[in-house]
Amino acid sequence: DMGRGALGDWGAHLFDTVHEFLELGLPYEISLEYAKGHNDFFYPYSSTILFRFPQRNGMPPCDLTWYDGLDNLPPLPEHYWDAAGAAAEAETAQDDGKSPEQGEEQIIELEIRDTEEDSGSRSAGMDEGSPSGEAAEQEYVLNRNTRRFHRPECPSVQHMKEKNRVPFTGSREELLGQGYEPCQNCNP
Repeated sequence: DMGRGALGDWGAHLFDTVHEFLELGLPYEISLEYAKGHNDFFYPYSSTILFRFPQRNGMPPCDLTWYDGLDNLPPLPEHYWDAAGAAAEAETAQDDGKSPEQGEEQIIELEIRDTEEDSGSRSAGMDEGSPSGEAAEQEYVLNRNTRRFHRPECPSVQHMKEKNRVPFTGSREELLGQGYEPCQNCNP
């Protein structure tokens, strides 16, 4: 793969159909929203990259967000885990302390959004605590066993063992600095 990571290996193939039918052309802005394990020699283990495309041929501007890596899933739509999904959430929120091992199957997701419908905010969930965001104090719920942090309304919090649940008020950057990782469901 010559060191280009999942984007270099799969990006052209996954973007091709979207690029063709939405007549995207070239993005006017590309920004790295998240990178884990990045250095001068290797592509990040996980990354979120935002591609912004202008209005074209009567179609509105749109953002295309690339997610890759074991620990970097796009945020789920509101109420995703309601009803039938609650059982699946309980299964994924087990407090066994296990994390994915290097070499396990990676998940690659794309998110395409019409920017006119949702101007000013990105559904990538990276506005707060992103490299360009401000470190605002917020309430979070920590899982001391899995070392993940959640928004208080996250469905994962309901399935967390009480002994592992810790309320926290502070910044996202502070938690990242302490070694906590953001929940993949609520993407705090």
